[in-house]
Amino acid sequence: MPIPFAPSMPVRLLLVVMPGARAEKILGGLCGCGMLLGTAVVSQVSTLEQTLRTSTHDVVVCDFDSPAVCGLVALQIVRASGLDLPFIFVSSAPDIDAAVAAIKAGADDYLRDCDLVLLAPSVRHEVARARERAQHQLAQNQVRATLARMELH
Repeated sequence: MPIPFAPSMPVRLLLVVMPGARAEKILGGLCGCGMLLGTAVVSQVSTLEQTLRTSTHDVVVCDFDSPAVCGLVALQIVRASGLDLPFIFVSSAPDIDAAVAAIKAGADDYLRDCDLVLLAPSVRHEVARARERAQHQLAQNQVRATLARMELH
């Protein structure tokens, strides 16, 4: 059964981007939709790694074109963390080859700046999918625990 995702459902966002106008532009695609619980902005690999270890987030939105953190490197770091975090790229360049490479590398979505109106729906969709996976994993763990208890008796 799918998990409903209300627009007001709070989302903790991890934004990988250089601070400034670029970050504000990307956040503009999410602000006003009433779903952000909190936002952490990181612009360095070391900060990204530490933030993943010490904070809880629901989704990562990454500037594919960031001069400080290569988007594909950021994706590898998030995937290597073992966390099931949706990862969405935003790019200022309309490069189809980059989009294909990003999706093949494990990104959940890739949006161009001209498509930022789609960022909030993409975040909602990917977070709902991740929450559904977490709920499914929890149910599987409960079944395993029940079966283990039954075997002991």
